[in-house]
Amino acid sequence: MNKPAIGFGIVGCGMIARWHAAALAAIAQAGGAAHLTGVADQDCARATAFAAERNVRAYSSVADLVADAQIQAVCICTPNGTHAEMALTALRAGKHVLIEKPLALCVEDCDKLIEEARRQNVCAGVVSQLRFGEAIQAVRALLQSEGLGRMICAELSMRYHRESAYYQNSTWHGTREMDGGGALMNQGIHGIDLLLHLMGPAQQVWGLAATRVHSIPVEDTAVAALRFASGALGTVVATTASAPGYPRRMTLTGERGSITLTEDGLSEWQVPGVAMPNCARMEAHGAASPDGIPLHGHIAQLTDFAQAIRHARPCAVTLEDGRRAVELITSIYAAAHTGKMVHL
Repeated sequence: MNKPAIGFGIVGCGMIARWHAAALAAIAQAGGAAHLTGVADQDCARATAFAAERNVRAYSSVADLVADAQIQAVCICTPNGTHAEMALTALRAGKHVLIEKPLALCVEDCDKLIEEARRQNVCAGVVSQLRFGEAIQAVRALLQSEGLGRMICAELSMRYHRESAYYQNSTWHGTREMDGGGALMNQGIHGIDLLLHLMGPAQQVWGLAATRVHSIPVEDTAVAALRFASGALGTVVATTASAPGYPRRMTLTGERGSITLTEDGLSEWQVPGVAMPNCARMEAHGAASPDGIPLHGHIAQLTDFAQAIRHARPCAVTLEDGRRAVELITSIYAAAHTGKMVHL
């Protein structure tokens, strides 16, 4: 007998909530393990309109949403600075929780979420949909089999573009209190997560940050140098001030060869004796606008999350994964502020 689909609620009805709702609709239409049941937003009119478009329930608060027994899982899609508070409310209600990036704005809040999820014995994870791409998975499998030999270095370039209106028309984009930072914490965290996913944990970091173009109190440009636990070295460049905006690019170099990932695809594969996998490059990306983010990654991650709930297993991207990305970014900020190397 088939198990009933898991009812999901979405907290926050802004832009990113549209991706979650569309992904859940696609999963439900395909007969999958999840469907959207209700949404909540502090703006009651926005919640009502969002819900009406999707024929689901609207709630005026996260407390009301998590009180509904038909909602077993909750997606947190609110502004970054509210993630921890909203997620803790859902966790304490015994809900499974999937939190948009970043997990929280500081490591201490990440730890509170991890502790509460363990206490409640629920499934909890952070959105990092890029991990589900075929090319990323092929590269990770190669690295885990030591196909490149000893890793030497990694270079991550995230030269994005955001119009001034992106910051000016938002109450929280580019603010330290609600965004947690700029080009690194908001846009760059996906690339940072992939870097750690493929190269393993970082142990040391040096960093510089600047605000070169946008009139915001946080960085629109940052660079960092890393030493990974493996001994390999790495560099990171992140900006939202680079017109017209360029695809994310990551080059991984080992003693036996090198690989370059451009957005979700393989653009270079120099691995002697190993054929390049047939992984198509995604044409859509968010280099110039977040509207360009493709949907397939959210479908894959929400499918995995629903299956993890059903089978009582960890989800593919855990809270601990989210913590590692936040720890590295806040360490880069600390290094930039103090001018000193930071040990993780």
